[in-house]
Amino acid sequence: MDTIFYKMKWSFLVISFTSALIACAQPKIIIHAYSQQFTPGTIPTRDVVGENADDFIKHPAVITNYLIYVEVDTAMQITPSAVWVGGKWDTVAAKNIIKTPFITEYPSKKTLVPATSKQVYEIILGDTLKQAIVPTAKVKKQMIDHELIFAYWWNGKRYFAALKKLTVLEPLEGM
Repeated sequence: MDTIFYKMKWSFLVISFTSALIACAQPKIIIHAYSQQFTPGTIPTRDVVGENADDFIKHPAVITNYLIYVEVDTAMQITPSAVWVGGKWDTVAAKNIIKTPFITEYPSKKTLVPATSKQVYEIILGDTLKQAIVPTAKVKKQMIDHELIFAYWWNGKRYFAALKKLTVLEPLEGM
């Protein structure tokens, strides 16, 4: 009887450990993300009528820029695929590797990415995805609780990393 109990206990331990390893398989990613309001310095283009008389092309008076940096281990090769920010999925137009520390000087000096030995990508957003990513239940919950979700491919599998809150930078005024 003790042998059966011991085998069951050992099997449960092995299954639990294996499950924990699989759950931890996602690579560790650190996201540094900022939003910044930008007011163009020129007089905004007037709203114009589109092809149909009912269509108006509106030009925003204030634009929100997103500055997104992703920190990964140097051995990892990830492929960014999309970013959910501002309530919509955007494509990733480019990823550039930057040197750290990454500091902005304008409008005031601020370190956006601290010095690190890891590889840091600057994520440049592209167009809004024509067909949004179908989120899993976990990602749907993250879309409610988080301001940014970063979708990427690693070893042939798609992963998601979420950031609860964007850091708001001082607004920029155009000249």
